[in-house]
Amino acid sequence: MTIGELLKSYRVRQGKTKKDWAGKVISPSYYGKVEQDRHRITAQDLVKLLQFNKVPLMDFFSELDQNVDNQRQLKQKISQAVTYAFYHKSNNELLAVKELVKNSNLPDKDEQLLYIDAFMAMTDRDLSELSEDKQNKLRELIFNIPDFNREKLELYCNFIDLYDLDSNLVITKRVIKQFQKTTDVNIQELLLGIIVNVADNCIEQKRDNEAAQLLEFADQIPTRPEIFFLKNVIYLFANLLKYHLQNEPIYLTNVKLALQNFTILGMPEYGQQVSDFVEKNK
Repeated sequence: MTIGELLKSYRVRQGKTKKDWAGKVISPSYYGKVEQDRHRITAQDLVKLLQFNKVPLMDFFSELDQNVDNQRQLKQKISQAVTYAFYHKSNNELLAVKELVKNSNLPDKDEQLLYIDAFMAMTDRDLSELSEDKQNKLRELIFNIPDFNREKLELYCNFIDLYDLDSNLVITKRVIKQFQKTTDVNIQELLLGIIVNVADNCIEQKRDNEAAQLLEFADQIPTRPEIFFLKNVIYLFANLLKYHLQNEPIYLTNVKLALQNFTILGMPEYGQQVSDFVEKNK
């Protein structure tokens, strides 16, 4: 049974018209095409639709997971539901998805549960919720991800400190190769966040060439309002490295200008942290 067919089944059970069922979540005409499998529904709209009609997430996805043919579709929707719940800081939704996974027949159930536990810890901003054993398993899982998506980039970005520098360089280069042509500003923001963290460690460990390679890629990403803060850090790091190489005052002046931006934009504490980093590593 497809998602469209299952939605129709639930709608009919409640005796609702398509208009009543769709509410203000999506248009009735679009919803009608979802039922016919002519249009796809996003995870965000699907979750909203189920909540609007008081359909428990676990019940819906459990019915979807009736055979092997639906497992890939189920995993995709689980992933989207986890992302939606995480970005809306809803641990209740994450718990509901976790129960769904526990009761599913997915072959990688343990892996899926570990990811959900990680996102719950990130939502609570308390990574100590994860035992050392879970952290080790998560470290291995992330390192061996063949293809990243936004959710997994977010996961790596938050757990980057689990790895040593060499491991982070391996993962980061793989991520850059996969997304080097992306125009998605959300992906670009995550990429720049990863590069800033890894380049920071490279500079601290006097591995300027590797830092410069990362910053060279970051410099190719066009500056947009959403990523200005990260681009300012990249600019600062790039000029700091040029100062290391050429020892010309202009580059140190550029570093100081970038530092001033943090104070001007209302982030003096962060600016002081970066200033201390510059003094230590210039």
